[in-house]
Amino acid sequence: MKLKKYEASTEIEAMEQVRDELGEDAVILNIKKIKPRGLFAAFRKPHVEVTAAFEEKEVIEKNTEDTKKEEEIDERLKAEMEKVKKLEEKLFQTETKLEAAVNKIAEKNEKREKKYKNDTLQIIAENLQSQGVSQKIIDKITDECEKRSNIENLDINIVVKMVYNKIVKIIGKSEELKLNDEDKFAKNVVFLGPTGVGKTTTIAKLSSLFIINEGADVGFITCDTYRIAAVEQLKTYAEILGCDVGVVYSPEDFKETYDNMKMIHDMIFIDTAGRSHKNKDNFDELKALIKEIESNDIYLVLSLTTKYEDLI
Repeated sequence: MKLKKYEASTEIEAMEQVRDELGEDAVILNIKKIKPRGLFAAFRKPHVEVTAAFEEKEVIEKNTEDTKKEEEIDERLKAEMEKVKKLEEKLFQTETKLEAAVNKIAEKNEKREKKYKNDTLQIIAENLQSQGVSQKIIDKITDECEKRSNIENLDINIVVKMVYNKIVKIIGKSEELKLNDEDKFAKNVVFLGPTGVGKTTTIAKLSSLFIINEGADVGFITCDTYRIAAVEQLKTYAEILGCDVGVVYSPEDFKETYDNMKMIHDMIFIDTAGRSHKNKDNFDELKALIKEIESNDIYLVLSLTTKYEDLI
């Protein structure tokens, strides 16, 4: 065991020195107040001397632990600094790419031939083109607007309204679906198309129009027994509208279901399962079903947001 003395202005300061250097296990052997001596003793303050005993091994271990902790902290700091450096490099690369992209767009816009005086009309035409609308149709929509003498200064809302009205005019009115009053049996209307385009929902909407506006007696037949909850969905609509629902699991089942319903309804809406145009087996099954249905009213349902080339 070794001894070491510590001096400080107060006992508390001396004890802190002992604890910091020797640790909590150091043994305090003596605490002594020392008064100043000599010629200038009156001008000096008394101080405290603390004598502590310690095992040299413990001090070495404590110093070693402190060194290890410092080294660990240094390593962590280095690792964090490395991460920061990598993030800065990535950020710089991203900024460089973004700047290049912005410059490319700006350069492209400078080279782009501006066909229309009005900027809004120019953007609409470009968007129509990007969505696959043919240039012939775009010209039909925009040319009449472009002829306006003050088109360059027209408000954006007015330009959009003009384009909208022109599109509606080009599309025209839809063919009206009517009841077949001359036929003693129900009029059959079949809906087919890909999955998720809204066949079942469309049937519910059209049925409500016939029931409310014409007082027709409408029935449903669903062949969509593949999609989860498809039958329940149509049954829910039927319950709200007060319609009968027939469920068909195969082309062979259709005739029996149809024969039971055609004598008591004015119109029967037939919902088929969504089919991919690439699946031959599904197509063959759909063809077999269509052959069993005595109807010329077959409607292909497609999504309005589909590009023209995809529709084709």
